[in-house]
Amino acid sequence: MSRADSKIISICCVIVILSGVSGGCRRRPAETTPDASSVAVQKIRNTVDDLFAYFKMARADKVGAVCEGSDAVAEYFESLSEEIGATTLETVCKRTGVEILDVTADAETGRADVRVTCADGAAVIAEASEKSGFADARELRAAIESAPSVEREMSLSFLYSDSWKLDKASTEMLLHEVFGFLKYDGLIAPTQETSHEPKRLDISVFDSYWVNTSGSEVGGYHSTTEKVCLYVYTWNTYSNVDIGYEFTDASGQVLYTNSFSMKNNTDWIACSWKPSSSIPVGEIYCNLYEPTGELFHTSTVRIFPDDAILPFPVTWLDTSFWADATGAKVDFYPADTPVLEYHAQSLRFYKDMDLFYRFVDEEGNLLYEGKIYVGDSTDAFVFTWNREGLDPLPVKGVEADPSDISDAPDAGAEKQESSAASTTDAVSTTENSSSTDLEPRENTDTTETLEPQEPTFVFLEVTTTSGQPFLDVQIEIREASGEDVPDESLDSQPSEQDSKTRET
Repeated sequence: MSRADSKIISICCVIVILSGVSGGCRRRPAETTPDASSVAVQKIRNTVDDLFAYFKMARADKVGAVCEGSDAVAEYFESLSEEIGATTLETVCKRTGVEILDVTADAETGRADVRVTCADGAAVIAEASEKSGFADARELRAAIESAPSVEREMSLSFLYSDSWKLDKASTEMLLHEVFGFLKYDGLIAPTQETSHEPKRLDISVFDSYWVNTSGSEVGGYHSTTEKVCLYVYTWNTYSNVDIGYEFTDASGQVLYTNSFSMKNNTDWIACSWKPSSSIPVGEIYCNLYEPTGELFHTSTVRIFPDDAILPFPVTWLDTSFWADATGAKVDFYPADTPVLEYHAQSLRFYKDMDLFYRFVDEEGNLLYEGKIYVGDSTDAFVFTWNREGLDPLPVKGVEADPSDISDAPDAGAEKQESSAASTTDAVSTTENSSSTDLEPRENTDTTETLEPQEPTFVFLEVTTTSGQPFLDVQIEIREASGEDVPDESLDSQPSEQDSKTRET
């Protein structure tokens, strides 16, 4: 082989090697990630599932949260409940279902093609027409429960702002398709009116709570709130009964009056007020009256400054109590108590929440803080401060031990005054204590009866994770029981006045 041939072969080998290296360094294909469109599609699917889950639970506030115009949705459900009763509305809600057929979306808009299952409203209307209207809401509920199911395919449009929501047009269409038949005038036969004087109904209330514009329960309102509304639930149902209600302030001044009509076997009342101006901070009351004009229920709610955090909506029962180390109910604690413990009982059940609690003194100084986690559903909460081995709590106005008076001459005037006797009178009383013939003396006694000391309190403050006040109670702290025993070193028989002062 010639030198030229060897050179050519060497060059070819280099080319082959470089080709292999180049192939090994080729850019790898990029890993595929879901694009914005597919993420939006999944979120719209989740929104549809949530929407119909809220339908089944008859949660108007939750339905409104995923729809444009939440106020309109709340008013729609409110009007239906007023006309046919909350229980009948729940019957319709439980029969709804959905199957998602297709979803398309871009960054700000989306569409879901769905097949909605619901009660056949046309069949219910036809039955009502045959009977010239159902006799009452119970008969209407039975017809809804036995009505066949129908399927309706429709396209729902969604818009994205901070979250995906069903747009206004689709919301109105969906509500009409599922609940529209309930607006039919002839569903329930009209009740014959009488000219008799209204009778006392003895309306009994089993629950009431305040709500916001979305129908969610609240623990108070801001001063510039758009709407104040109280929901009241009764044990019995009523038809064609007008319930008068009024809102008043703490002084009894009437702020607003109106009435609510319980039309057809209705078991709830909505007392609504849209203030034209801000409401003064403080408590307001809603009073409800029977058709006879007799008051049958009053609820109270607090108005807060606009920058305040509204309390968590919870109603505490009178069965809540402070307990000692044995769990027994107490009305106060001695200063040397080994434990402070509050047993709170709520009207409703709560779960899956963290609660932070603090014990503070009257100046707001932190004494102890803790945290509890509420996992399972419960209506009982226990907040404990274990003080075993700690110094006694300070108590305002605790008197000094009388035996200390002679040991501290520099502070004699103050201590003698606190024990309700001047120096001169104290000595005079001692010198004459053995005499059997006491002469009446001029009333030169400068002794002053001590006013009872102001009580000392410790406060328990409980808040949620978001800082909403959850519970705020207080308990009186009194002088430790061991310090209540009078010292007999100055007088073997303390005067009645001295005994009362020490007890105070």
